Amino acid sequence: MGGEMEPHADDTGTYSPPPTDSGAIRVFIRTPEHVIIGSIHTGPDQWLKDVIDANRASFLTIIDAHVYSASEETLIYHSAQMLVAAAHIVLLSPLSDHIFIRDVPWLADRPIPQIPL
Repeated sequence: MGGEMEPHADDTGTYSPPPTDSGAIRVFIRTPEHVIIGSIHTGPDQWLKDVIDANRASFLTIIDAHVYSASEETLIYHSAQMLVAAAHIVLLSPLSDHIFIRDVPWLADRPIPQIPL
C-alpha cells in the first residue's frame, strides 16, 4: 500500500478516518452503560473499520482503558488492557474527532478551542 491514505467515504457515505502510522488509535467507545476511552491497535495501513469488521463476533482489545459511567460521567476504573464484547458496542469513533462542547471528564486534557468573537 505505502504512502499516506486519505479519509475515505464508501458508497453508502460512511466515513472512515485514515489509518495511523503508529498502528494504534485513541478511541471513544459507547456501550449501553459505559463510556470507554482507550487505544485500539491496528495493523499497518489498516482502517479502524477493518478492525471492527474483523472482530464483529468477538472481542476488541482496548489498551490503557478508562471506563466511565455513561449516566453519571464518573471514572469507574482504569485497566492497562481489557476486552470489550464487540456486540455491546453502540458507538465507536476516534477520540480526535470529538470536539469540546461541554466539560466531560474524558476530554479534560484537551485544550479548549478559542472561538473568535
